[in-house]
This record gives sequence, C-alpha cells and structure tokens, in this order.
Amino acid sequence: MKTAQGALPILIALFAISASTLAGSSPARAQSLQQFYEQGVEILEGGMPEEALGVFEDILDIDPEHKMAWYQKSICLFRLEKYESALEAAERTLVMDASFTFGWNIKGNILEALERPREALACYDIALDTNPWLKAVWLNRGILLNKQGLYLEAEESIGRAIQLGENSARAYMELG
Repeated sequence: MKTAQGALPILIALFAISASTLAGSSPARAQSLQQFYEQGVEILEGGMPEEALGVFEDILDIDPEHKMAWYQKSICLFRLEKYESALEAAERTLVMDASFTFGWNIKGNILEALERPREALACYDIALDTNPWLKAVWLNRGILLNKQGLYLEAEESIGRAIQLGENSARAYMELG
C-alpha cells in the first residue's frame, strides 16, 4: 500500500500513458487500461480518493463498460461523502453484473450512509446470497442490525463474520 505522498509520482506516471497506446489494438489497450486501473486502486488505497476518482473517470471515458472502474468510482465517491453520486456508480456496476457481491456490499454501505437501513440490509442480504463467505459483508450487516436494535440478529451476523476470520476490534466491540 502506497502512502499519499508516494502515490503522487504514480499519479503523474499514469497521465504519461500515451493516447496512442490506449487507442491502439485491443490487447494493448486492454493491458494499458488494466495497468491504469491498478494504479488507480493503489492511489485509492494510499488514501487519495479524489485523485483516484480522476483515474477511474478517465478509464470510464475510454471504456464506459469497465465494471471495476465503476465499482472503484463508487468507493471513491463514498469516501468523499458524495453519497448520491456513489449510489449511481454502484448501481451502474450492478446493472453490468447483478451477481457482483462487492457491488452489493458498497451499495449497502452507501444506503446506510443515506439513512436507508432497510434497503441497505436488502443489499447485504443479496451479497450474502451470492457469496456467503465474505466476512466484511457479515460484519456490515451485523453493525447495521445492531444500530437498528436487532441485537440477536446482529450477534448472529457478527459471530458469523468472526467465524470466517474477522478479527477486527470493531467486530468484538459490536458484540458488546
């Protein structure tokens, strides 16, 4: 994971990718877009969501059907607290792939931030129907249920997250 300072040279290098490479043959273009995408993820992981957002938007200008760029865009916007725009990006991701578990999870997070808990819970449930092994989704579901006063269900969800390997202090704190 890069630091925010370490991400700046990467960001500058990204924009040095030549337009001819991106507009070139299909395999070269796909490889360049993948490299561009991976650098955007590094920038986001480095704590620079605004800069990463620019990278993912550039990718979407080139390939508007790039599912993972839409997904990462939704994460950037969520971290920037631009929830309505984040929701639009998450929904775009799910239109492309309705079984994309991580898309349902981020949509649940966004809906929770928008104070729409029933819809958020439905998203977490869809994510778990798709992939019941994701500890982060179980934890998110449990935290939401806890906030709603549904303590027994919350305990079951958080317990499942811990069973799957979630060892964060947050999980244990939510259990009480």
